[in-house]
Amino acid sequence: MTLLATVAALLASWSLQPLAIRISARAGLVDIPNHRSSHSVPTPRSGGLAVVAGILLGTAISALAATSGETVGAYAATICGFALLGLLGDKQDLGAKPRLAAQCVLAAAGVLMLISIQRWSIDGLPTDLSVLLATLLIVAHVNAFNFMDGVNGISAFNAVVSGVYLAGLMALAGLDDLAVMALVVAAAGAGFVYWNVPRARAFLGDVGSYGIGASLALLVVIGIGSGVNWLLATVALFIYGVDTGATLLRRLARRQMLFVAHREHIYQRLEGLGLGHVGSALTCATASCVMCGWGYAIAWSSWSSIWVVPGMVMIGSSYLLLPRLVARWQPGLSRLRTPSAAAGLSP
Repeated sequence: MTLLATVAALLASWSLQPLAIRISARAGLVDIPNHRSSHSVPTPRSGGLAVVAGILLGTAISALAATSGETVGAYAATICGFALLGLLGDKQDLGAKPRLAAQCVLAAAGVLMLISIQRWSIDGLPTDLSVLLATLLIVAHVNAFNFMDGVNGISAFNAVVSGVYLAGLMALAGLDDLAVMALVVAAAGAGFVYWNVPRARAFLGDVGSYGIGASLALLVVIGIGSGVNWLLATVALFIYGVDTGATLLRRLARRQMLFVAHREHIYQRLEGLGLGHVGSALTCATASCVMCGWGYAIAWSSWSSIWVVPGMVMIGSSYLLLPRLVARWQPGLSRLRTPSAAAGLSP
């Protein structure tokens, strides 16, 4: 069943892209280049429809052998809710506050469904606090995933790395159902690579970034509620969280508006330094691979999970310093593009 679910997710994500592209054209879901764009031709931005379809198909197949079909159902329903919200956002500007409010409602509803089914709490915390923390984690990662989806391949690569890591972590914990669901997310992300790298014939759009972001965050939440150590579980979300968090804090310190398009994410600065789309995407994915490798080594060994923290500090700090290092290595390319001259669809 694992192989069938994974292959189905991969093939659906890959083979349904032409249909998603046609839907984009008919519905007007096309990204028209402007002075902030990193692409030069109109590009469909609902490629995430096929990716989400792959995740849902693979998840449905995995549910046939799942020990808790209700949990899988709550997981899939929450993903659908976020994907639909993203699709609506691709069609029209929802505004930051209404969009955030809708995300909070969807995340809280999903967590409440899961808790009512599984009767769990996070590390013995009160139910109310568990719901709040899980909701915040989901909303934060959905937005981080959306903010980080700014160069070709970055989100597809991240879905593969994070999905594979979570699959291994869940398997070690004896949570085979969750391991399959995580592999499904990785496979769906891999299916999109063909259409997005090196030239983007389709973008994920909000529908895709919301769908994948919610999938990974929900798997982390369900895993923690099922007994997986929270430090080890959140490793899967770490690099995107560090990049987004550091960027928002930097803008906040400068008293800049947080939700205005810019070019200050680490991956954007690397792209502006000459690494290009694929180079910056692979750099981010490599950092995530190293972080996930460290987390898995700790999980597999008999070491305490607290040893994840030094790895987070070292790897996170190194990632944040990369633009400076690259600028020194490539003095001829050290001048960053200004926000007004380059793409930046994320805060």
